[in-house]
Amino acid sequence: MTKKVEKKKVATSKKEKTKSPSKKKRKRLTPVEKVNRMKDKYTRQLTRIILRNRDLREVYNLISTNKDNTFSGLSRTETKKYNVDFVEKIEEKLPAIEKVVQNPRRFINETHEIVPIENAKRITPTAVRHLGQHSEFIKSVNPDGTVMPEKILNSFTEDELAIYENRFIMTLIRRLQVFIELRYKYIMDHGDTQNSDIIKMSTQVVIGGATYEYTGQLKQVIPSDDNGERSANEDVLVRLKEIRRRVMFLASSPFMIMMNKAVPVKDPIQQTNIIRMNHDYHDSFLLWSYISRYDELGVSYSIKQKKNIFSEEYLKNLHSLMVASYLTLSTENARPIERGTRAYTIKPRFTDIPEGIIAGDERFLDTDFAFALVAKPKSAKQIALEKKRKEAKERLIEKRRKEKEQAEIRKQKEKERIFAKKEADRQRKLMQKEEALEKKRLLLEAKKKAALEKKLAQEEAARVAAINKEEQRKLEEAKKKVKVKAEKARE
Repeated sequence: MTKKVEKKKVATSKKEKTKSPSKKKRKRLTPVEKVNRMKDKYTRQLTRIILRNRDLREVYNLISTNKDNTFSGLSRTETKKYNVDFVEKIEEKLPAIEKVVQNPRRFINETHEIVPIENAKRITPTAVRHLGQHSEFIKSVNPDGTVMPEKILNSFTEDELAIYENRFIMTLIRRLQVFIELRYKYIMDHGDTQNSDIIKMSTQVVIGGATYEYTGQLKQVIPSDDNGERSANEDVLVRLKEIRRRVMFLASSPFMIMMNKAVPVKDPIQQTNIIRMNHDYHDSFLLWSYISRYDELGVSYSIKQKKNIFSEEYLKNLHSLMVASYLTLSTENARPIERGTRAYTIKPRFTDIPEGIIAGDERFLDTDFAFALVAKPKSAKQIALEKKRKEAKERLIEKRRKEKEQAEIRKQKEKERIFAKKEADRQRKLMQKEEALEKKRLLLEAKKKAALEKKLAQEEAARVAAINKEEQRKLEEAKKKVKVKAEKARE
């Protein structure tokens, strides 16, 4: 009795020890570690079941020794890297464009016209000097010296925004918007990279008189970490989105609205004094040159593929998986393998066919009539020949598949060529249209300039005529004064 009591005490003390708070906590497993743990547990239990059952061992031996087993594995690693060069260049030069849009250069046109005094908006110093030189426009002079003009020179100032340099900025903003949108859309549509592992296995085995064909494929896909470049890529993408937002704001700015009907410029850009000497316009010209030369899409990809080599232990696990798949098939035709039997492939054939037998002969349909038959297992030569024929058939199918793919590729290339040709024709017509508009604009400017020069020439001729008339009048007055003095002197 005392021994039993002591044993109970020892057992309770052990339980107390196990329940003590000093027990270590289990380490939290990652999802990958949990999956690997489940795989190991499953394969160990499956292997144990197969080893303990004689029928399963025979099925396992049939599958593992089958020469038609095929296993293949492929690992694929994809990495991408966003090019930061064009982002940095645009970030460097974009503030210059923003400054120009906020405060663009303007050309002030000043025109002069002689109008009645009541139509004059304001009297400028130029108008006073002009009136002093043209006394014919004076209506009267009051006794206190106040001059009342009849007509006076009126000056008009026009603020012109659509100068060549501003049209260059307008065209640059439009080009920059297309440049960024194309790269942003491509990066967003093709920016996902993945790492994948795929395994394929297949076999064909005869078990208990039934042929089992097994085909399995498993693919694992996980997002790629881009070989440590993920954070850098995300930073470049954030910067690209910010540039895109700023350019979209520029494209809808009041400057672009006012320049909406202006004629765009085209290469080569004229090196005017403003573009050469003004820092902001010059930086904009450097950005124009950069995006005209840059033809990349802003992202580069690196893809690595390698075939996996299976170890003996891994192949055993795959054979066990095939056995488990064999057991999952629920059908009335499935039968266990018979012990002590050997498998053969039989092809019966005629050994002696009587002459003169045709399909419509009554003797052929008679149940008492029979041909001599022989049934022997297929020889190794026959098996090799059938395998060779099967391989030739597969090669022919593969050849036709490749030819079909090549035809599709040629068809796609032809479509791309036709599209490129149409696009080139469209661009050519657009350039011709732009050239015609530019010629029309130059011709209109020339006409305006000629009309202005003609008007100025007429005004100058009128001014010279007025001066001559005034000089003639003064000369006549001087002659009269001389004549009066002469008469007084005679008296």
